[in-house]
Amino acid sequence: FFGAFSSKNGINVVKAQGEEAVPDQCTEDPPHFVAPPHTGRCMNWTQDLVNNYTYPDDFKDSNNETIYSNFTQYVCGKGTEKYRLFDSNGIPDHDVMQGNKNAPCEVHWFIKVPYFPSFAAQVSELPPRSIIGMSMNGVPAFGPQEVGNSNAIEFDPNGTVKDAGFWYGHSTLQKVWHFHNPFMGHPNPSSDDLLGYALDGFPIYGPLDDETDRNCLDECNGRVIGRIYKYHIMRSEWVDENKFYFEQDENSWMLQRIHC
Repeated sequence: FFGAFSSKNGINVVKAQGEEAVPDQCTEDPPHFVAPPHTGRCMNWTQDLVNNYTYPDDFKDSNNETIYSNFTQYVCGKGTEKYRLFDSNGIPDHDVMQGNKNAPCEVHWFIKVPYFPSFAAQVSELPPRSIIGMSMNGVPAFGPQEVGNSNAIEFDPNGTVKDAGFWYGHSTLQKVWHFHNPFMGHPNPSSDDLLGYALDGFPIYGPLDDETDRNCLDECNGRVIGRIYKYHIMRSEWVDENKFYFEQDENSWMLQRIHC
């Protein structure tokens, strides 16, 4: 499930609000990004009802202009200093259901991760909240907890947040659209689907086709295929809640340590 991988390396994240200011191509010289004032465009969705919205037909601002998803991936630098740069306005490119009163706004993300990630000396746990990765449609992936340390994935009809665990995501009080669900904008991903990248630079793929295949995964739910290390998410029905996952917080139960 989300958080079914733990960090193999460090991170370098910059969140900026403003118009896109990305060069046409990323040369060997690191680009310089300028962040002018945020456009401030937000969806004009109904604030007091739960509604379904079709992309892009229903993704309109107050002037009835379409707010399209805008995501670009750049590969910059050279040699061992090469890195990926993700530029996104944070708007999903698929249908959604708004389950709270926080209609999303554009938030411009610039995220830099290593192109050649390396293993750290020891496994470190993911932060339970805030961004832990970037999906391939430009929507940030957050950790497994909601505000108040509640479980974002496991639906609680008596909880204060009831819309966090769906594959299409939801919006924060600050109107930032994001995912907690490991499917990261895919209704039913396969093991071959690249869902995004963790902030350590390693790719995140869909769940393996069979639960028995998980025996080939390491303690971070990753494996090496063709000399490339990949994380794989877990399906919820594969999670054994009777097993020990995290040391610090019983609500961070997403990481099942598997020894191969």
